[in-house]
Amino acid sequence: MLDAGVPHRLLVEDGVPCRMLNVEFGFSDSPPGQLSIRQLAQEEEEVHTLLTNASPYLVLPDPEEVYHIMKSLVLELDQRGLLEQGRSTAPMRIIPSEERSHHREARNLSSLEQGMLVRTLFIQLLVRVARLRGEMSRSAPDQAELYVKRTIEFMHHNMDRNIQMKDIAAAVNLHPGYLHRIFRQHTQRTPTDYLTMLRMEKAKMLLQQTNIPISEISDYVGAGSRQYFHMLFKKYTGRTPVEFRSSMERHVSQYPSDE
Repeated sequence: MLDAGVPHRLLVEDGVPCRMLNVEFGFSDSPPGQLSIRQLAQEEEEVHTLLTNASPYLVLPDPEEVYHIMKSLVLELDQRGLLEQGRSTAPMRIIPSEERSHHREARNLSSLEQGMLVRTLFIQLLVRVARLRGEMSRSAPDQAELYVKRTIEFMHHNMDRNIQMKDIAAAVNLHPGYLHRIFRQHTQRTPTDYLTMLRMEKAKMLLQQTNIPISEISDYVGAGSRQYFHMLFKKYTGRTPVEFRSSMERHVSQYPSDE
């Protein structure tokens, strides 16, 4: 969420698809009988906080709720622009750039009939963004710390998959370089090193507590080929998986159970 006049840009890698929804808005006097943003702020403390605490920009996590509201709002705005221009029920289409100025001019939200649904969706969007900001403020004063926690959670849930740094960064909506920097600041490890640690600790547990064949362990921990897994495991523990399991079996045989 950007305040007006803040320089910004969107970086998209070559060959990577990108979908963007964008809504620009400002404030004006509210016609009589319509809910104003001032009234909304009086009822919703988090909206009041959002509007009274100036910030050049906000970066917030979205559990898909904001996306769905904004998608509905953008589609409604575009559809209204088409209907206003042609006064027809023409199907949805991509709006050529030369026509977009006409659509924006047609979106006269001071008209009660035209703007009711749009205003409702916008209020939902504003409230949800304000609540997300409040949740982030309460859960983690340090925004970077919150992203690191989300990164670690993603690693725990997906360590058995062949994930790379770009996948991890995309999951938490950060640029890979920025995520690498803040992750190292908070954990003293790079994301790749941390993921390797999680995988090797899980491999140690599987070798020690299960009878899963060593040849299949690499699949359980997402370490790629068996040769690569053996190399990583020896580098991490100082022993090969075979040596590690054998040592665990010898240790157990020295302390037989009462049975």
